[in-house]
Amino acid sequence: MEFHEADNLQKVFKIPEKRYWRCKIDALADGRFFDELLAFAQYRTSPVGYDPFITACMRNEAWEAAAKLVPKVKDPEEQAMWYSQLGMQREAEEAAKNAGSQSLSGGLLQTLTDALKGRR
Repeated sequence: MEFHEADNLQKVFKIPEKRYWRCKIDALADGRFFDELLAFAQYRTSPVGYDPFITACMRNEAWEAAAKLVPKVKDPEEQAMWYSQLGMQREAEEAAKNAGSQSLSGGLLQTLTDALKGRR
């Protein structure tokens, strides 16, 4: 199937990028073109994030495709939530640990930054 035509239509009809991405994600997932959906997710950084990709995969019971996309989610807490919903408890626990360590290191960095600002 040719997906480049949709890209051309986006330009012709001046469809906003975020709307186009959401429509294409839903169309690929609902059409069960999961290889193309994964390639689209790798194309460049998504302007709508990766939650819509994962949601679309899960809606169509494409658990493996959804699991491949979870690491692209930047927030470890959200990763933990997605892994948990996919029944991947070990990965969910690992992501939750990363979320905890990031918040601790972020708090330490903020404390140091505040201390340095006070010394100026």
